[in-house]
Amino acid sequence: AAREMAQYYRDQGMCVDLNIHNPKGTPPNPHCHLMLTLRPFNEDGTFVRHKSHREYILDENGQKIPLPNGKDYKTRKVNVVDWDDKGNMEKWRAKWAEIEQKYLNERGHRIRVEHRSFKRQGIHRIPTIHMGPEVTAMERKGIRTRVGDMNREIKAINKMLEKYDVLEQQLDVKIFKIQRRIEQVSKD
Repeated sequence: AAREMAQYYRDQGMCVDLNIHNPKGTPPNPHCHLMLTLRPFNEDGTFVRHKSHREYILDENGQKIPLPNGKDYKTRKVNVVDWDDKGNMEKWRAKWAEIEQKYLNERGHRIRVEHRSFKRQGIHRIPTIHMGPEVTAMERKGIRTRVGDMNREIKAINKMLEKYDVLEQQLDVKIFKIQRRIEQVSKD
């Protein structure tokens, strides 16, 4: 999956540095890093000097519009490529989820990958707090931390919420069935 994602970026013209890690620890944490160039190359293989340039804003007659100070003209920034556009993050996360899901399906895994947050999916769960490498290392050694304790509490609450969701679904089915029976009785 990581190699396919790297190829996706290369197809857009980026250089990609792909590193796959599988640190030994409890539990193991296999993961990868994809580092990307945000600056394109010239034909001679050197980086383009500037990621953007200024473009003059013109009036209805095609003339440059002077600034109030009279020393310069109105301009706008024009990026050479859109690689550092913040909107790409959503697109790239969706692409990663698609690729990851494909490989999980091929290997018979039933897990579903989703790039959107719980909130955006309409799932009532509390996200855990990012622990970072130092806190994670402490927790792996059995040293409890405030962040680790908070995440354990969040996970316990989320388990209760999952049970509530199952009960709510069962209740919805029962309500649906009783409504059907009421409709049937009303027709008789």
